[in-house]
Amino acid sequence: MKKKICVFLFDGYSDWEISYLTPEIIKDERFDLVYFSETGNEVTSMGGLHVIPTTSLDNLKIEEVHLLIYCFTDSEKMVL
Repeated sequence: MKKKICVFLFDGYSDWEISYLTPEIIKDERFDLVYFSETGNEVTSMGGLHVIPTTSLDNLKIEEVHLLIYCFTDSEKMVL
């Protein structure tokens, strides 16, 4: 069974922070890369990149998550 690595995406996330990391994870057959947002709806990065996540926070099973990746943002816009 592949280990699940989850990337949390939200409006205003720093898209460049994951740009080198995620392609390497995808190449490694030991891991399954999952992008998620709070609702599963499209989000927009600080750089204007529109992304539709794989799933939502509610659909993640925390016991299946091996690693969580969180991208920083402009703290004034961050909502958690």
